[in-house]
Formats: sequence, C-alpha cells, structure tokens
Amino acid sequence: MVRETRVLRALDATDLPHPRLVAVCPDDKVAGAPFYVMSRVEGFTARAPLPALFGEKAALRELAEAALDALVRIAALDWRELGLGGFGRPEGFLARQTGRWLGQLERYRTRQLPHLEAIAGWLDANLPDAGPESLLHGDYQLVNLMFATQRPARVAAVLDWEMSTVGDARADLGWLLAGWEEQGEPSCRPYPQITGLAGMPRRRELAERYAEATGTPIEDLAWFEVLALFKLSCIMEGSYFRRLRGESDNELHDALEWSIPVMLERAAAFAGGELV
Repeated sequence: MVRETRVLRALDATDLPHPRLVAVCPDDKVAGAPFYVMSRVEGFTARAPLPALFGEKAALRELAEAALDALVRIAALDWRELGLGGFGRPEGFLARQTGRWLGQLERYRTRQLPHLEAIAGWLDANLPDAGPESLLHGDYQLVNLMFATQRPARVAAVLDWEMSTVGDARADLGWLLAGWEEQGEPSCRPYPQITGLAGMPRRRELAERYAEATGTPIEDLAWFEVLALFKLSCIMEGSYFRRLRGESDNELHDALEWSIPVMLERAAAFAGGELV
C-alpha cells in the first residue's frame, strides 16, 4: 500500500484520471497494517449488472474503448519525468518473469497444475525482443477502473496500483486481453464477465486500436497474454493455499480449485494459437 502511494503522488502531475492521495500512514500500529486515504471518486465499476444507461451495445463498446484508451495514456507517461526512477528494473524485465513467478509459486505449491511447466518452457523459448519501457499498472482490467455515470463512457479513475512497476508496456495490454473472455469461452472467474456481452469488441480489435494509437508492434502479443495468465495463476495459487490453511476468509478463493487450472488451459490455448 505504501508503494502504491508513490505512484498516486506521481500521477498528480499528469492528466490520467486517478484518486488523489489524501494521507498515508506506514505505521502498522495505528490500524494493524499500513494504510492510506484517497479522495472519493464518483462512478461505477464495470461489473454485471451494469447501470441501465450502459446496457446497450453501443455503450458497451464505449466502455471497452475508454478502458483501452486509458491504457494508451499510461503507456505514454514518462516514468522518469514523474520521479519514478528506481521504482522498477526495466532492464531484463521480460527475461526475469518466468523464474520470478515460478520461484514465488514454489513457496506454497501444494498440487500439480496442468500445463504449468510447459507454459514456463514456452515463455522462455519464445522470449520477445524488449519493447518500450513504461509505467506498468500490473493489474489492468475493467474491475480496477471506475467509469463516470454519464455517456459517452469515460474512465473516472484508474485504481489499485499496488502491483505497479516499470517494464515492457505490452505487459499491461497482455494482462487486459488475456482476461478478456469472449462469448462462448470458458470463464476463469466465479462471477459474471461483461466482456462476452453482445456489443463488446473482440480482443483483436482492442489490440489493433492499441497498436494504432501507440505505434507498438503486437506480433508478440500472445506471449504477453500467456505471461499474464501464468503470472496470475502463480499469484492466485497463493490465495488458494491460504484458504486451504484457514488463513483466508474469502469464500471466492474456494473457486480457485478449478479456476486456476482453467487459467492455465487458457494460457496453453494462447500459446498454441487456438485463442487470439
């Protein structure tokens, strides 16, 4: 949380919509953990059911394109000018990812996960050339955005920067699109997704919009989609482990028993070209 406040302060110098930092307390003796207070943001998160005004097809496309366009704005930020030097290690960022997340997984791994080793090998064997360095949100998805309540759709704030770092800009795009479940695809999540609703653009459309806006090649996009699901699986297996040990009271973590294998099936489909 304290790390996140550094990004929020830096974003004050930009026009990217975000919550304003009010106060931060790193002392865990005050409330049991470090915490911060941010400004109130008026709006809604794009979960089902959506507000009535955003239920039609044209509005759904507006939501998707607004989300993508906000990501383009993040990729355009100069992290050095924002005072975020030393915030991450962009050199060798892509090459570190497989070992980084496998190493974390081994701290709490309790079961065999389908495709995991094959996916790790595929990522290492198909490592793309380094792309543009950027401030990365790290968990860029619809549920971490707030939208204004009027149309046309507009992002009111990008939230939840606790996984942010500096690295290859395509990592955020891969994260968004890996979880962009289209109609008819098996869901990795125990709650309804809106990305498969009629009117929502397909992943390929969003990728092409990003490429046109940023000038970033997307030939290696599948690698970043596979990485996103591999990383998320490794992280969420930790939540599943804590649930099994009685250390988590989040009932949604029960669904990780089946949803993590589905994530890895999905990653394997991206790697094999069955999903684009």
